[in-house]
Amino acid sequence: MNKIALFVITILSFCVILTNCSPTQLALTAGSNVGTLALEERNFTDSISDRVLALRVLKDLTALDKVLFLNLSVDVIAGTALLTGVADNEDIRLKAVKTAYRVPGIERVINEIQLSDIGIIDRAKDKLIQAELESYIAFDQDIRSVNYIINVYDGTVIIFGIAQSNRELKLIKYYARDISNVRNIIDHVNIKQS
Repeated sequence: MNKIALFVITILSFCVILTNCSPTQLALTAGSNVGTLALEERNFTDSISDRVLALRVLKDLTALDKVLFLNLSVDVIAGTALLTGVADNEDIRLKAVKTAYRVPGIERVINEIQLSDIGIIDRAKDKLIQAELESYIAFDQDIRSVNYIINVYDGTVIIFGIAQSNRELKLIKYYARDISNVRNIIDHVNIKQS
């Protein structure tokens, strides 16, 4: 069996264990993810490597504290890990950053973990903001939406990715500012060099 096939099977098995989803759900998700990976600015191998790094960070966070795993999100682009979510105190934020840095291949960690006690109503508002912004950028033909990861915590929109131009990034920020309950916009976006 070639290395790529073995690698994909290993990752998919890990995903089944972590998410407890059915093989059918996994196949559908995997198919859509492979299609998305092919459209990203990064090449397919780099995209897969980044996703593996994110899974390794999540695995280490889970080993550290199971509750921490549930409240945080990890995204990786080009060896840069973006940590988002909510924590009760500064100590948890620092543990998460140290844990991410210990994963081989992580070169930089951006800590956007919010210190907050967000309730279910505020979390629902955040999910609505995220869904609305993702819809705007997905249907705007001037934005290459597959190059962005959007997270929202306590009304703060965090944009992570690779922009085709300054104009594209400004357009995403324009959409975000137009959504109700958005308090702040933070971007960790690299502009593609022509």
